Amino acid sequence: MRQRLAKFHYPQGKLFRAISQLRGALEKIAPTGSRVLITGQAGAGKEVVARLIHTHSRRSVNAFVAINCATMDPDRIEAELFGYMQGAFTDAKTNKPGRIALADGGTVFFDEIGDLPPETQVKLLRLLQEREFEPLGGVKPQKADVRVVAATNRKLADLVRRGVFRDDLYVRLAVVRLAIPPLAARREDIPYLVDHFIERFNAKRGKNIQGVTPAVMEILMRHDFPGNVRELENVIEYGFALCHNGLIDTCHLPEELRPAGRVTSRCHDATNMSPLQRAEADAVKAALTRNAGHLGRSAADLGVSRATLWRKMTRYGIDVEAFRA
Repeated sequence: MRQRLAKFHYPQGKLFRAISQLRGALEKIAPTGSRVLITGQAGAGKEVVARLIHTHSRRSVNAFVAINCATMDPDRIEAELFGYMQGAFTDAKTNKPGRIALADGGTVFFDEIGDLPPETQVKLLRLLQEREFEPLGGVKPQKADVRVVAATNRKLADLVRRGVFRDDLYVRLAVVRLAIPPLAARREDIPYLVDHFIERFNAKRGKNIQGVTPAVMEILMRHDFPGNVRELENVIEYGFALCHNGLIDTCHLPEELRPAGRVTSRCHDATNMSPLQRAEADAVKAALTRNAGHLGRSAADLGVSRATLWRKMTRYGIDVEAFRA
């Protein structure tokens, strides 16, 4: 079955468009079944890319299993990966399949592969070479048909030179290499990612946040985001904690992102507002956003006079300049 991403339905929606510069590479990589090594800074979206590779592959009907090598207990990692048999150690009361077995027929994603312990690297190499592994306490190997996608924010070649990472494993993992640029190098992705996170948090929190104000978007577009996509997600989540409906404004941003002086003053403190006042202020902001700050059209949109709109803006500390392009 031949699949082309250009004709495929994207369940990720805006999130896929946010990494559109990788689309050509993903179209070629996803259907092949080849192993992929994804490199990029922490928080750049490596797992998102790995999931897209799986989603648009022939293995998409089977499991995608993510393993973060940096956060797993080194003493338990082999049991987690390969499973164990009853009696393999003190607490092994029953047989338990590992994550490799659970991913049979699908994709295993090894995040931060550079942190994999040396002894586990040997067993992973065997899996790649022979497509088999042995559970702890097992007496015979088990087969596993999995596609391996790995990711790292470290330079594996340097780890190989230092003897920390196996050269033969590195070669087998890096059949196809894909580099994810930091968010600061792809600022055009920010509006799509903002929309994606707002949609996700709306569904998760049961809110109706419609977006961010132009002032907020301007701040986000100029920020360097050293924490990459994960930092942007945290900023939007912070905004959700303070904003109840309507638009996330500058007063809903973390303190380090809030502009100083006059710009900040246009935010009204939502914590001192009643639910009705919050709804009214959010409705005014939404109308101003839809109409690019045009007072006449915004007033008509709300069904009030221009003077009434102006009074509401003054009451809630809303600056019309924040909504004008």
